[in-house]
Amino acid sequence: MKRKIVNDNDAIKESKEEATENSRSEELFIQFKQAVADANWALIEILIDDVDFNVNAADEKTDETPLHLLTSMNDIELKLHQLDKKIVSLIIKLIKKGADVNVSDETEATPLYNATLNNLIAVSNYLLSVNADMYFEAENSRSPFAISQDLSLSSHEMQRLFLSFQAGESIITAPLVFASSIHLTLRVVRGGSAEENEGFSPGPGPK
Repeated sequence: MKRKIVNDNDAIKESKEEATENSRSEELFIQFKQAVADANWALIEILIDDVDFNVNAADEKTDETPLHLLTSMNDIELKLHQLDKKIVSLIIKLIKKGADVNVSDETEATPLYNATLNNLIAVSNYLLSVNADMYFEAENSRSPFAISQDLSLSSHEMQRLFLSFQAGESIITAPLVFASSIHLTLRVVRGGSAEENEGFSPGPGPK
């Protein structure tokens, strides 16, 4: 009987600890969503680095994860190419911590879908390099690849990027032209893991 009481007490203690961890994880995700909405780059990075941050947490209403939120964000103070590079540096952190690159939200949109639609070329390039599915269709029956080839929604640079990956090239060296006419060359391993592509440099991280 004494052993059973001890075991019961251990179970109660573990349950309380788990509830505390879940509560903290939920609070961190709420803070993350607000930081993304505010384009608070420093706080976003701090939250991602927190040991209790759940990289696959999902919004109760939209099923959006941290990857969805980052690939949907906007920052009116940044030009598109600057936003693109900042988001890549954060996505690398999330994926290294185990974020699911092919997770879909309530509309079946994936992070790659968002990145393609928002013309985030560096982000799309990196997601494709870690095996994001370019053919997964959202509920509107459109895939990231379909969007990339529709020049009413996409750009010539995005179109060429997807065609390069579709061709199955083992190494992608993509000269990218951003809205500001600044050129950036990205070199990634096709199908490589986040660790294999660790040398990929998206430029300065969030400040």
